[in-house]
Amino acid sequence: MSCIINFVSNKIEYEGQMKQMSAKRRDILEYLIRNQGQVLTYDQIYDQVWGYLDEDTDERRLIKQQIYQIKKAFPMLESCIETHE
Repeated sequence: MSCIINFVSNKIEYEGQMKQMSAKRRDILEYLIRNQGQVLTYDQIYDQVWGYLDEDTDERRLIKQQIYQIKKAFPMLESCIETHE
């Protein structure tokens, strides 16, 4: 089974089905793919995707929620994305 990710149209094709994703989730996924095999902190992901660190934002919670939503919407990616506390 193959998975095709189109970062221009924000779509993932898997088993003949096309699904749309938000721009931020696309950016997170693209960053994770570009850094495959590396351990990334929540701050690194947040800084790369949003471009700044905001002291009033709970970056960890926000990134965890976005990754959860990516895995939920695209179950084929669940085994590719590991999170650790």
